[in-house]
Amino acid sequence: MKVAILGYGKVGMATFHTFMHMPEIHELVLCGRNKDKIEGELTDFKDSIALNSNIKTRIGGGGFEMTAGADVIVYTIGPSIKDCNTDRLSLSKVNIDIAHEVAEELNKYNRDAIIVVISNPVDVLVSALMRFTGRPRGKVIGTGTLLDSARLRRYLAEMLDIQPRDVSAYILGEHGNSSCIIWRWTSVMGMPIDRFLSSQIGMNVSLSSEKLLKVIRRAGLKIVEKKGSTSFGVAAAAAQIVNAIIYDTHQILVVSVALEGEYGIDGVALSVPCYVSSCGASVIASATMTKDELDALAASAEVIRSNS
Repeated sequence: MKVAILGYGKVGMATFHTFMHMPEIHELVLCGRNKDKIEGELTDFKDSIALNSNIKTRIGGGGFEMTAGADVIVYTIGPSIKDCNTDRLSLSKVNIDIAHEVAEELNKYNRDAIIVVISNPVDVLVSALMRFTGRPRGKVIGTGTLLDSARLRRYLAEMLDIQPRDVSAYILGEHGNSSCIIWRWTSVMGMPIDRFLSSQIGMNVSLSSEKLLKVIRRAGLKIVEKKGSTSFGVAAAAAQIVNAIIYDTHQILVVSVALEGEYGIDGVALSVPCYVSSCGASVIASATMTKDELDALAASAEVIRSNS
């Protein structure tokens, strides 16, 4: 398996470091326009490999020609939010323009790889890169709300003093301010979250999904406020997607893909449950939601559409 990382900012470097420790990836390349920067980063990584005999991945890098033969391309290029009060969608125009330029270069060397998009606004860029590269849907996958859902599980687990793996929780829609929790899917060890709480406390208890959603929507921006960027969490999300591709697991993940009528939405990419395999992402169209949840998902789609 050959994987190419496009971009060498903080997210690109966190992703490269994470993937370098994945034994399933036999070749890992770092690609972009600043070859001096790439050479410096690679030399630094090679020094670390010299001190870690467990890393077998062959690393390299250079221009976009290095994407030739890659099975997966991870897209991390473009400016990211730097202000905790900035909406990810404010980056739409500049990052769509950059994606257009990159796609023209990419198409010279690789037309088959699955593209995993990390850069923001991720949902907008999934649709843009589909258009610019000519790839079918499912071959362009955004990390989307996979990270938001993990943050929700972590938050609930910390509140309940349990492990995140014991919590099932999903956020769908935009990776941004119009995302929505599917509350009926939120459970602890298979028990609806409110019922679990009531069983522990001995009285009826109900959490506010709207208050939780506000906390999760701002979780990434709070990290930006404190350290200037987010990188490790989304790198782990990308690794989970790539792992499902490598092993053809058909794992169900909430990732951003273009919808073609599923859930009443067409022509917009956003996060919904998908099977992820060596073929890419396949939308699960039969997931049951209430009318309110479907309406919230449709409203999120319109926010994304208006910025695409």
